[in-house]
Amino acid sequence: MIQKTPDEIELMARAGAVLAEVHEVLAEAAAPGVTTPELDALAAEIAAEAGPGSSPPAPTETHLLTHPLRAAGP
Repeated sequence: MIQKTPDEIELMARAGAVLAEVHEVLAEAAAPGVTTPELDALAAEIAAEAGPGSSPPAPTETHLLTHPLRAAGP
């Protein structure tokens, strides 16, 4: 097992907190008619506000999806 330094643990905790916020916001935003690119943009906005190194870049036009998905309603 590789032991993490205190700085690495702090970075992991910060990334986890950002991810938790993204999940919470996206869960509230996902609704019928909301597209995947809209949700991607929202997640990217949260990551940008969190600062550099908080997450990988958002998908680009070369993303595997060729058309937007829509959230299914009940």
